[in-house]
Amino acid sequence: MAFWNKKKDTEDKPKSELEIEMSDELRAITEALEETKNEKEAKAKRRAEENARVVKELQEINDQTLENASEYMEHSVEDEEGFGAAFYMVVENPADFEPVNEGNVLVEGTVYGKVFKGDKVYLFQPDNDMIEVTVDDIRTEPGVHAESVKNRHCIIELNGKGISDSLKYAVLCNTAPAPIDPEEQISSNPRLVGLTLDFNRFRQDPEYFTLLVNVIIKSSFITHARVEGERIGIMSISDSQNPDQKMIPVYTDELSLSFNELDIEDEEIGNLVVSFADLANIVTTSPHEGFVINPFGPVSIKIPEELIKDIMKSPNYSKIAKDTKLGTPAPQPGPQNRIMISIPMENNEYKGIKQAISKHCSMVADIKRVGMAMKTIEGGKDMSYLCIVDCPESKEDECFTGLFAAVKPSLMNGHRIEFMRYDEAPFADDYFARQPLIYTKIG
Repeated sequence: MAFWNKKKDTEDKPKSELEIEMSDELRAITEALEETKNEKEAKAKRRAEENARVVKELQEINDQTLENASEYMEHSVEDEEGFGAAFYMVVENPADFEPVNEGNVLVEGTVYGKVFKGDKVYLFQPDNDMIEVTVDDIRTEPGVHAESVKNRHCIIELNGKGISDSLKYAVLCNTAPAPIDPEEQISSNPRLVGLTLDFNRFRQDPEYFTLLVNVIIKSSFITHARVEGERIGIMSISDSQNPDQKMIPVYTDELSLSFNELDIEDEEIGNLVVSFADLANIVTTSPHEGFVINPFGPVSIKIPEELIKDIMKSPNYSKIAKDTKLGTPAPQPGPQNRIMISIPMENNEYKGIKQAISKHCSMVADIKRVGMAMKTIEGGKDMSYLCIVDCPESKEDECFTGLFAAVKPSLMNGHRIEFMRYDEAPFADDYFARQPLIYTKIG
């Protein structure tokens, strides 16, 4: 009944008054809609600005990462006496495409340096297994294949046995660590170097950071120290963000050490190889606030004391330390005291040397097997090929002379080659258990 009365009241009102009331209602609705629209537009604008800011920051990070890594790789290629590699790539994701050859595996990531189709390379898998694989194909984008790629994002097709199903944050490169003695760890650290190059891109990902920490725990580093008998004095630097705090500068490899900007005038200060456990003991028993990896590039990573203490409290730390022989006494410094051995780069010069050796040895009855390594004196820059020859001592001069004549045409840029009998090389069995021999006589 009230409804009908209300309708009648409305009908009885003058038309002009009714129009005024309707106009006010419409105006209120319009204004409310306009406010809602403005709020939505403002929110959309803020979201767009935030997205643009994030995209810009990510691009700046990617650009800086590429610049830092490119500088490191240029040093590696230009100075072949260094301990770098021709390229590194951290696997971001398995590529969701079909391989060219059935059974191969596709991986996606950014290549720093240059890699060629057909290269023999090393894959450091997340489960700590290192295997040798072949680059069967390169794609710069879906459907676009290339013979090589340099400093850019790409898809690489790998051919090899034992490739894991899970390869996220695996490291692909063309060099491997080569200890000259089972009791020592030579600081070449290709896996760690590869991970550090992409540190600023992936540092916020817990999976990446956990893997990085595990690799750091198992790594050895180069640092500066003065050794006086059993006393070791470690050099320190000021924290860039807190000048009052002291950090221990450590380097992943010889090439990163060459970026060193410290002014060292004390002739008694040399290079010292230390494990993570050594550094942890020093940091937790001295005024140091932690250590910093590669403080002068290509990418600097600070490991604060708090993180070190957390790592030492973890249940598996003792097992990792034991399995990786961490915490052993560090060797004495002094460039003249240590020979550093590494794996040769698979470039055109080395391929020519291998072919010449294989051809020559097939015609020499006294040579049973031959392998190759790179040799340098710690603290020096000059590197030479080291040819390890299994031959009788009485035939040594004859065999070495013949091999030198065979490989001399393949040597470029003044590179040198030295020879050593297999039975006089204490590192040979361990080294060639991981690195294939160039020549083995059949029968």
